[in-house]
Amino acid sequence: MRKQKITRQLGIAVFALILVQPSKAAPVDHHISLQSVSIHFKKSKERQAIHPGLGYEYSPYQSMGWQAGFFKDSFGYPSGYLGINYPVKKATVFGVPLRLIGVLNIVHKKFVKGGVGETKLVPFPIIETALRDNISLNLTGTPRLDYYDNKRTNGVLVMQLKIRWKQ
Repeated sequence: MRKQKITRQLGIAVFALILVQPSKAAPVDHHISLQSVSIHFKKSKERQAIHPGLGYEYSPYQSMGWQAGFFKDSFGYPSGYLGINYPVKKATVFGVPLRLIGVLNIVHKKFVKGGVGETKLVPFPIIETALRDNISLNLTGTPRLDYYDNKRTNGVLVMQLKIRWKQ
């Protein structure tokens, strides 16, 4: 019952945010986020590498934005996220176009093997690189984290494909 309530609340929040019209003052950048692929540093056989999901990201350049989505986590648990982001100006490093995005998400997922779904506030640094004019790749992840009662998360690198459209 609790899982349904959290999923319903995330769905309502996503719908409400989509209805909000962005300011025309800054260039607008909308993205549809597709499924992710993760590389776990340890115990990768115990976790799924492909995470079906769908999300939306509004990330205007050098201005506050937001993102929300649903996915299946590394343990196959139906999960979701909702948060704010702040992308900086694009730069070219060694000929590769990059954009750094700071993200603070409310994430509902299983954080440890054998655990239950939990909702936590999680910061994510994201490096976005353009693959084509309207297709980009997000690279993010976490190191191995220690929690309470000798529970640990596994370090992971997450890659997420995004499709951009302009308004």
